[in-house]
Amino acid sequence: MGVRENDVEMDNGDIWVREKYSNTGALSHSVRDRLIERWHDTQQYFKKKDPKRLYFLSLEFLMGRSLSNSVINLGVRAQYAAALSQLGFEFEVLAEQEGDAALGNGGLARLSACQMDSLATLDYPAMGYGLRYQYGLFRQIILDGFQHEQPDYWLNFGNPWEIERVHVSYTVKVEAVAYDNPIPGYGTRNTINLRLWAAKPSNQYDLESFNTGDYINSVVNTQKAEAISNILYPDDRSYQGKELRLKQQYFFVSASLQDIIRRFKDGHDNFDDFLGKVALQLNDTHPSLAIPEVMRVLVDEEHLGWNRAWDIVCKLFSFTTHTVLPEALEKIPVLTGINVGTVYRVLSDPLKSRTLKRCAQFFKRRAQSIKRCAIKRRAHVVVERRAAHDARVCLG
Repeated sequence: MGVRENDVEMDNGDIWVREKYSNTGALSHSVRDRLIERWHDTQQYFKKKDPKRLYFLSLEFLMGRSLSNSVINLGVRAQYAAALSQLGFEFEVLAEQEGDAALGNGGLARLSACQMDSLATLDYPAMGYGLRYQYGLFRQIILDGFQHEQPDYWLNFGNPWEIERVHVSYTVKVEAVAYDNPIPGYGTRNTINLRLWAAKPSNQYDLESFNTGDYINSVVNTQKAEAISNILYPDDRSYQGKELRLKQQYFFVSASLQDIIRRFKDGHDNFDDFLGKVALQLNDTHPSLAIPEVMRVLVDEEHLGWNRAWDIVCKLFSFTTHTVLPEALEKIPVLTGINVGTVYRVLSDPLKSRTLKRCAQFFKRRAQSIKRCAIKRRAHVVVERRAAHDARVCLG
């Protein structure tokens, strides 16, 4: 479908909206149509060849403006500029109107986006996972010389690059609904996928409460569920904030791992080939709950023995940390009243871990150095240490 057809399809009769957003949206949808062709070919090729897949987990992606990047990677920028000129538009003007996707902030998020670009360009069979934040981190405005923070309503006019997969959803007490974003490589047909999860309630509407006049409680499930993926990094100074951040991180890793394991099981009957077909890269500490969650799934749901599951986990993950600042040395408080079962067993039993024995050998019985290797200290789980203990490769 071309730019003109997309423009007609998107025109809603509002001249202001059409002038400012519809032309850019039509152009983006036209480029996306070409991305989808390559994306489909890439996925069919991966399915046929069944290579080892790399899955990149990050809570942040700062993708920038996808329109300019996509036409350059597709090698069609000159053609689009010429076609738009015939229609009376300048490509640079339309591209400038595209807003940034509010999926991350700062260096960590930009590095995640660069990783995805590189993986696509180098023809790796890779896939990224993140969260589809409704409002991002915040939108900065300056009033009287001071910063004021407002929600970033970046989805008000839709996201032309994403494809909602209503049929791809997983239950994490709430529903995790997939939104796919194609990532093209430069100078190659390889087009990989960035899958973002949005939290939706399993039961969206309590009709019984509504019919009895309890209108607020009739939608409370929706509000609680959607809060999980509304904001990047909820303020965790309060107990409720700590609980929400933990829910957000667990929601993210649970949905991603369910999808990864489902993909593996589509072509394999058992987990003998799992390490030969799956590799997981954890970008910083935020997805580190994936480590105990894999253990929980393998032991409790796939019924593997503890030792066999542990061997898989210790060879499955790679871990990258980008800074030694306190926010990267994340700690999760041991929240009372939350039953984490196998997850807590993995996190809080370092004395039986082979990795603690390695620490003892390395530090030559220096007690204080060995103590710093512990995962659980003073009612907190030190997430970076958990990731460093169990990852196959650590970078940073």
